[in-house]
Amino acid sequence: MSIKTFSQVLEECKKNGFKKNLLVGNGFSIAYNKEIFSYDKLFEYSDMSENVKGVFKEFNTYDFEIIIKKFTEAHRLFKKYKPDNKIAEELLLEANNIKGKLVHSISEKHPHSQTEISENRIFNTLIFLSNFDNIFSLNYDLLLYWVLMNKNDLKQKYPLIKNVYNINDGFHGSTSLTWGYNKEKQNVFYLHGALHLVEGYINVVKIKNNEIDNLISIIQSNLERNCFPLIVAEGSMVEKLRKIKHNEYLNYCYDKLSCIEGNLIIYGHSLAENDNHIFKQISNNINIKNIYISIYDPENNYETVSEKALNIFRKRMDKTPLKLNFFDAATTNIWSNNPLKDM
Repeated sequence: MSIKTFSQVLEECKKNGFKKNLLVGNGFSIAYNKEIFSYDKLFEYSDMSENVKGVFKEFNTYDFEIIIKKFTEAHRLFKKYKPDNKIAEELLLEANNIKGKLVHSISEKHPHSQTEISENRIFNTLIFLSNFDNIFSLNYDLLLYWVLMNKNDLKQKYPLIKNVYNINDGFHGSTSLTWGYNKEKQNVFYLHGALHLVEGYINVVKIKNNEIDNLISIIQSNLERNCFPLIVAEGSMVEKLRKIKHNEYLNYCYDKLSCIEGNLIIYGHSLAENDNHIFKQISNNINIKNIYISIYDPENNYETVSEKALNIFRKRMDKTPLKLNFFDAATTNIWSNNPLKDM
């Protein structure tokens, strides 16, 4: 078992001189609070019918996307096998209901504002993020967004810290925040959308943050009016990719994965197959030379994660040079409440 620390990852990246790109999965949010963001807790918070809960139990999972996939597959089967049977449309409706329950569960249990998160936790996480040139997120929640907004506060309190992430998420405007302005300089990409993004009539817009304490309230108010955020919660790789390709913002973010080069650090992702569209895009990018994958509890999970990674990237490794590396997720120091040392 060859496991690096995050410091060793940074040192290797410094030596090879390549850019550093970050892809974060749900482990980033779980590291903040597993009582909120793990699928089993979101399942507990949701108010799904007993019939739907029974389906989760039947397939022994709390993963919303797996069950969404089961319902959509059943819909396609019934529609093909018995076109006149109304149950096909009921199954599709239920799949969409589960997506809604997922969004509602996240928004209900989500911290109401960034003021609920200690300054030290935000600053430690911001320093972690500041190691990278580009950040790609697969998460829907607001944690990444909130942390990145604290650049000025960190620099003001710790003026000797020079390298603080200079966020550009591609949104701009005075009365409303629309995407697309100066997008060639964009360095934060929500690959599957997020709670604070909404698909407008013409373009994707970001909910304006006039008062940060009201952001979750605005999202919840939108949900009550059936105005859902732009998220990709489809159950299968094919369905996710279809939704991505039909939205200019999502498609742009997805295409950027094929443009990055050098080092890619993957943090907090289980390498589940329902995100194979993401890993295929990465595999097809021959300019990525090194991939570093975090492992939670390496002693128990190294074999599983390393085997998944080899299966995902083997074809690419056979064609062009690509080095796979693994590091202990616990060594990143994200969400730590320890006070910073002035640097």
